[in-house]
Amino acid sequence: MGGDFDDVMMLFVRSVQGSILIMCTTKHSIFFCNEERAKIKEEQPDLKQTEIMGELGKRWKELSDDAKAPFNKLAEEDKARYEEEMKKYVWTVWKYA
Repeated sequence: MGGDFDDVMMLFVRSVQGSILIMCTTKHSIFFCNEERAKIKEEQPDLKQTEIMGELGKRWKELSDDAKAPFNKLAEEDKARYEEEMKKYVWTVWKYA
């Protein structure tokens, strides 16, 4: 491989069997949004998607730390899942010329 990082490099996650799979963890705020989105659509059905996202952000900021705790717990559990799944995969670097 040798040399600089001036070459165009891409990082892929490849399974041991060779298929490509990209995985990630879910943030605590996403768990909140998934739960609250339906409630907002029910309360205000005429809102556009961008307005719903704004309302979700506003509600998330207004939550106390105690109210955020269940979502933080879900995020921690998902992080543990992610770390366990990553043990099955091998990181490889793929070079494009």
